[in-house]
Amino acid sequence: MAKEIRFMLNLAMTTEPVLLDEEVEELRRARNAVNTAGRNLAAIIRQRQYHDVKETELWEEVKKLNKDVEALKKAVR
Repeated sequence: MAKEIRFMLNLAMTTEPVLLDEEVEELRRARNAVNTAGRNLAAIIRQRQYHDVKETELWEEVKKLNKDVEALKKAVR
């Protein structure tokens, strides 16, 4: 009950979005999962383990994904 009251008070006193603690924690877990995927992808690229990949479209998608990940990380912080 106290969490709901605190949430409603915060919501009433601010014009910015208010998230519950559980929502913030879920966003943090999602950010951590995205970070892990990004690190794995970066390691693959650094180690040149992509010898089977020759499609330039895939590399364009990887670049776009990197930009999207960075934007998401900034939004969650």
